[in-house]
Amino acid sequence: MEAAGSPVNPHDDAKGDIWQAFDTLLASAQRTGLVRADIDDLRSLTLGALTMERHARDSNRPAGRMTDILLDALRRTT
Repeated sequence: MEAAGSPVNPHDDAKGDIWQAFDTLLASAQRTGLVRADIDDLRSLTLGALTMERHARDSNRPAGRMTDILLDALRRTT
């Protein structure tokens, strides 16, 4: 498959497409003023929040807190 131009792992292309869509949405939200302009690494922020959500679930803490914090942090302040 690789010799034919297909990726070794077809999921790699899908992951890249998803993160590209995240980048496009972030840029659009920043242009309209909905998201802070200084956010430049949404992928790391998202992965960090997901990791913390999993940790919270494993330790019987309420789900959603890290996601709420991330969303609050992304919002542009006036």
